[in-house]
Amino acid sequence: MDFDTIYTTYYLHCYMYARSYLRDDEQAKDIASEAMVALWEALQTQEIYHVRSFLMTTVKNKSLNQLREERKRLSREQEMLD
Repeated sequence: MDFDTIYTTYYLHCYMYARSYLRDDEQAKDIASEAMVALWEALQTQEIYHVRSFLMTTVKNKSLNQLREERKRLSREQEMLD
């Protein structure tokens, strides 16, 4: 399967999965795009047998990292306000 086909097949799935975590359209689009870039880079050096699993795992991890960073940022802001 070529990358264009992978992109058109899985981008929306990645976006919706990220959206379910982040509840923010722009952040979800960014995460979905980052997952596609990560897949592209991985395909340059290795064989990916389960593309959907790779993408969903990448989206999940990036989404959770984004939520952690947001929580840290809010905590720092709250500390400054206190």
